[in-house]
Amino acid sequence: MASDASFDWDKKVVRKTYSMVNVVPQSPKVNRKLWIKSEKYERLVSTQLGSVNVINGVVYDDNPKRIGKNQISILKGMWKMIWNDDKDFKKCFYYTNDLDVVVKGDKLKHHRINFEKLHK
Repeated sequence: MASDASFDWDKKVVRKTYSMVNVVPQSPKVNRKLWIKSEKYERLVSTQLGSVNVINGVVYDDNPKRIGKNQISILKGMWKMIWNDDKDFKKCFYYTNDLDVVVKGDKLKHHRINFEKLHK
């Protein structure tokens, strides 16, 4: 869930983004067209503010669909929290893991949710 571009300052660290602990079965369209906007935004804000805290998370149904030989659970959605307390900055985004998502006209602001929903 953490992008390699956010860790490209060190070859050893960037390789860690390709470990299985950082991988979830995500819809290709969501990953390549929607979620990537939140990753780019995270880096932009970090540059503007000097640093940010980021937590990425996933949401599963009570009885998730499973795929493959190892029966990997398919997530319902994923979220990203970005904040800097010193600068009083907080933003949070949620994406549904939808194979049939419409990407045309999608904007980052369409995925913004209340930070307090996840900050409990």
